[in-house]
Amino acid sequence: MSNDLDFMTTLSVLCDRCDRIDESLFSDRARATAELSDAGWVFIPDAPQHHRQFCPSCAEMVTGA
Repeated sequence: MSNDLDFMTTLSVLCDRCDRIDESLFSDRARATAELSDAGWVFIPDAPQHHRQFCPSCAEMVTGA
């Protein structure tokens, strides 16, 4: 028997503006990014392997939305 938690990983995201940290348990990074985006986090591509990330509060100020 396999435990689903064996495949879970903790993803921490740090807001580049206010240093807010959200930590969540996800099965993969793509799903984590999608769920965080649904929660209001904004990820802005900055370089091929990097992006700037902003929490929901800062995202409104950064994007003007």
